[in-house]
Amino acid sequence: MSEEEKEAMKEGGAAPASAADELTKQAVADLDRARLSKDSEASTACELVRSALEKYGSMSEEVAWRACWTIGFLSSFSSSASMWRTELGRAGVCTLIVEIIKSSYASNEAVSIWACYAIGSLALRHEDNKLLLKNAGAVPCITAISSNNALSAGARQEAIKALVAMSEIQATSGMAAEIGSSTSGASTKKSKSKHAVTNSQGTAFAAKHGGMPFFEVSALSGENVAEAFATLVSLANLPDTSNVKIMLVGEGQVGKTSLLEQYTNNSFSDSVPPTVGSDFKKVNDYMVGGESKSLQLWDCGGDPKFKPIRISFYRGVSGVMLVYDVNNRSSFEALEEEIELIKDTKPVMKFVLVGNKCDA
Repeated sequence: MSEEEKEAMKEGGAAPASAADELTKQAVADLDRARLSKDSEASTACELVRSALEKYGSMSEEVAWRACWTIGFLSSFSSSASMWRTELGRAGVCTLIVEIIKSSYASNEAVSIWACYAIGSLALRHEDNKLLLKNAGAVPCITAISSNNALSAGARQEAIKALVAMSEIQATSGMAAEIGSSTSGASTKKSKSKHAVTNSQGTAFAAKHGGMPFFEVSALSGENVAEAFATLVSLANLPDTSNVKIMLVGEGQVGKTSLLEQYTNNSFSDSVPPTVGSDFKKVNDYMVGGESKSLQLWDCGGDPKFKPIRISFYRGVSGVMLVYDVNNRSSFEALEEEIELIKDTKPVMKFVLVGNKCDA
């Protein structure tokens, strides 16, 4: 291990709980309830989302992106998505989302991605919501995100998709043509029936373990990779630190190294040797929470013999990406034991669940 890695692995203490922390927890719990609501509970669910955005969105990045994630999910993947778009629009969330983007949180990767995703989902085939969003000033905000090179390609692409959904640009050339008119890029796609692990099973696992964010991704195409990393970085960002430290874990051959390579270098290779022990990558000048920080990423070998190494690393990171192969059920089931190991080692940890190879 290099001196840089040793220094980076020094464990930092988390800030003590505060009244704001407790309010954030309550808002997150309300948003989780809203996301799992039935169609008949739409009125109550929309009020929970509106309240979370209005009361806590401006002071908590986590509430801001989770609220936008919830809005996008309900208006894209619910069985009655069109009804949810209408109800959410009536609840006044269109204006609230634009206010969040206009705030300083617009420089936050996760907030930018999910706010653009929510706007695109609300606007899709819904003229009333398009008008509400335009009147609130959404177009110049998401246009600025689409050209902000300080944000990742994933964030800028989500902004382009929102502009397409708003009918501001046509999906005919450049990045817009590559993306198309779909607004589901930042969301969890529905699994193909041939996958050994279904989308609903991944969702159930995430809900069982504290409602962690869940993504189906492709290291090959890059689909949802930037969104998954940005979400984990936002969760793992600790105050009063200059570094954000996260780690990828999962069985061998699930694609952890490929995900890291896709995220840091926008590349993919068919011939990636198994990780021996661990690998380390660093991204300087990563914007999170309006601050420039050093992003430190560990890719830890999935072989059981590397378990002692993983335990030592868990003590020094604040976020873990749990990775499985959607076509390999045993890799999914193995995460149950791994997450318990992590919690025993470091009870306070942020997680994101990732099902890789969703396009296989």
